[in-house]
Amino acid sequence: MRRWKAFLTVIGQPERASDPRFNSVAARVRNSTEWFALRQNALRGRNTDAWVEEFSRVDVPAMPCHSLESLIDDPHIRASQLLSPDHHPTEGDILAMRSTILRNGKADATGAPAAAMGADTRPVLRGNAIFRTTISSALSPVVRLLSRADQMAVYPPSTV
Repeated sequence: MRRWKAFLTVIGQPERASDPRFNSVAARVRNSTEWFALRQNALRGRNTDAWVEEFSRVDVPAMPCHSLESLIDDPHIRASQLLSPDHHPTEGDILAMRSTILRNGKADATGAPAAAMGADTRPVLRGNAIFRTTISSALSPVVRLLSRADQMAVYPPSTV
């Protein structure tokens, strides 16, 4: 059984497989608004875990749509050890993401944490032969976003 037919059967609407609006990929694309509405309305009837379990029984790909907060509790993320506790010199304890590329089953070392925003500005400008007075006027004042989006601080160029 094709996956879209299996999907319709699982949601209790197998008769929709013969509906000309949904009986082919092209028809579903042309009628995508109705196709998405049909799916959205049907999926409201159960929670995500129940749907994922039901769809897996009939080979319909399905998985939860995570928030950033719930992603760290995903069983696959935990099993793959994609995230691990680390300590950042300015941000404190964090979850660091390892490389997704494995060599002989192991990820490459992640290296040093990211530097603070603007930490490389002066060396980069100096490396491009920009005179000191030009650097100071270009950076005056420097606005640096801190770790939280709702906080901002303005630093004079002498502290950058």
